[in-house]
Amino acid sequence: MHFFLHSMAAGVSIALGGYAYMSVESRYLGAFLFSFGLYAVCQYGLPLFTGRIAYLGRPGGYGPKQLLIMLAANFIGAAIVGLLYLPVAGGGDILRVAQEKMSQTPWQSFVRGLFCGAIVFIGVDIFRRYQDPMGRYLGVLLGVPAFVLARFEHCVADAFYFAAAWQQGLPVALGAFTMLAMVVLGNTVGALLMNLIVPQPAPKP
Repeated sequence: MHFFLHSMAAGVSIALGGYAYMSVESRYLGAFLFSFGLYAVCQYGLPLFTGRIAYLGRPGGYGPKQLLIMLAANFIGAAIVGLLYLPVAGGGDILRVAQEKMSQTPWQSFVRGLFCGAIVFIGVDIFRRYQDPMGRYLGVLLGVPAFVLARFEHCVADAFYFAAAWQQGLPVALGAFTMLAMVVLGNTVGALLMNLIVPQPAPKP
């Protein structure tokens, strides 16, 4: 039960970052504020699918069943925030954001998820490996704005966007779930591939 609740908290954290992004007019400020979500996940050690999937099959990593439970709980946490979404004057148009996401082809969603997965892995892995108080957070504080401004796709954030748009009147459509599935796949492949090609820590003597 604790694992499920902590995974929900990870989804809530990412959604709050997305909420902050939607609440300001400047994309640049919004992209920086979005990093709050991954910062909170790393600081509290919350189970976030996009931060943990890269370690599948590695020592200390989660197994497939745990990762699926984690992803479901992440989505639930993010969706709860989305269903409570209240538009902010001067902020972004959540309906437009969701419609643009559904207008992507499956290949576009996959590729944008692929690059996001790679960036999230880098940010999380830097945090895990290094203890320098400034350096360990730079991966998060630079990586999140990078994928937001590049319009890459993060599956848990997208769950928030769609739930918020549905709450604001956007009809529930199959296209949203197809898009989410392709982003999950892209996030997974991007994280796993990046973990394969970056240098691994030297074994301790």
